[in-house]
Amino acid sequence: MKKIEKGLLNEVITQAGLSKDKAQEIIGTIRISLVRQAAKEPGKKIKLDDEIVKDLEESIRIGANITADEASKVLGVFKSKVKELNDPQVQLLEDGTFNVTEEGIDFKVSE
Repeated sequence: MKKIEKGLLNEVITQAGLSKDKAQEIIGTIRISLVRQAAKEPGKKIKLDDEIVKDLEESIRIGANITADEASKVLGVFKSKVKELNDPQVQLLEDGTFNVTEEGIDFKVSE
């Protein structure tokens, strides 16, 4: 299992064209938003489908005080980085696990 560390998240933010001074706010908001989304489901997991991505974009936009376009870019780069890791299971820091399958990307909160 591979971990998405803060260094990779900083790279995501840079590739999305955002300044590093927003990095901590964006990273914290991503973590909180994913856990909040996963908590809505009985199995504490989410699939990064279009609806969830839009909800996450909105959470990141508000929580990190960035534009909708910037939030969209961050999540786009984030999704591509998860897929690039080419591992069936990817752990996001210590909060949960991404499972990359043919159907998409699922996130499950750690117990």
